[in-house]
Amino acid sequence: RRYGFAPECKVVAFTGDNPASLLGAAQTRQDLVVSLGTSDTVLVQQPTREAANVLGGGVSVFPHALDKDCFMVMVCYKNGGAIRAA
Repeated sequence: RRYGFAPECKVVAFTGDNPASLLGAAQTRQDLVVSLGTSDTVLVQQPTREAANVLGGGVSVFPHALDKDCFMVMVCYKNGGAIRAA
């Protein structure tokens, strides 16, 4: 109410480039998002945290920014952009 947002507007306290990419590009929980930036990332939405157990190391699991019944799963390859620039 303080800032005059519509009641149906969801305000997220914070986010980063990877969660924002997932929110903007993934229309369903079945969508997979590949982001080729400074670091290359693969992002998916899952209803459980089990992806970290299935995929092993290098996987990060975070609470979904908007869906309390879902998680964001991210596999990140740092410095991926440096390889493409070479």
